[in-house]
Amino acid sequence: MKSIQDKIQGCWFGMAVGDAMGMAVKGLKPETVKQCFGSVDDFKDVRNFIGKGIRQYRMKGLYGVQTQTALMVCDCVLNNKKTNVSEISRLFLQLAAGGPENYLGVFRHAESPFYRAVESLPGRVPLLPADQNHAGCYYPSLAVPIALFHQEASDELIRQCMETCLLMSRNPMEVIGAALMGYLVTCFLSLDLKEGEGLTENDSRKIMGEGVEACRQAELILKEQVPEIWDEFGEQVFQALRLTLQGIMERLHLEEGLLFNWICENASSYSKNKIIHPTQNHVLSLLPLALLMVLKGGPDFASILT
Repeated sequence: MKSIQDKIQGCWFGMAVGDAMGMAVKGLKPETVKQCFGSVDDFKDVRNFIGKGIRQYRMKGLYGVQTQTALMVCDCVLNNKKTNVSEISRLFLQLAAGGPENYLGVFRHAESPFYRAVESLPGRVPLLPADQNHAGCYYPSLAVPIALFHQEASDELIRQCMETCLLMSRNPMEVIGAALMGYLVTCFLSLDLKEGEGLTENDSRKIMGEGVEACRQAELILKEQVPEIWDEFGEQVFQALRLTLQGIMERLHLEEGLLFNWICENASSYSKNKIIHPTQNHVLSLLPLALLMVLKGGPDFASILT
């Protein structure tokens, strides 16, 4: 059995390395990924593929928004021994202003949703919801360091994950996605698997079922804490992630292609843009897809990432 410190370190490496490996192929269809690279088992140089599916240069091995923002939250938690949204907001602004060289890593790939969210922070009370209504699954990873600090699921963990996400997006699907991410981290920390051992179908169903209940809990807390969000979006959007997980549980017996098609159709019903493959930027496609890959894919990190 690995120690809790080993698991925490593994979580950070998994997120940072996975993010950096995935940056090269971000936004590409799985078929295009396989055509260009075969498999994603290393940091890829994209220069030969600019204009052939890849639109812009991405530095080899550079991580993206998810890891960068998680590092900032981690910095806050370690220095303050708690989650402090005012301090996190300050760190976001410091990063956007350039910051000293190598401060939490030099962020060279500032995507527009992230910058728009940061630009809205000055003068705004941190606990008020962000102006941005973004559901692209940029911000659930903010919950990772919070969950690694708490190590156990609780109402307080869910509340802190959602408060932090509300700094960047007011969309309930994104915010509840952060609560789910926090729960899943504590869930995986508690697993006791042997080297190379995967999860059984019963294990997977148990984790997804508990994830459904974590979403339900998050819905109630968010409705109570930020009622204006409930008034703006309503019950259907609040329940979207929970109902998505329930839908996947009911379809776990389907072959992969049919299950992916259902994920796309379901996410499209909540999105202005049609989701045609599950790796498109939407919290109802990316987060369930990632969970599904981990639960069904076994311990083979490289093939899951590809």
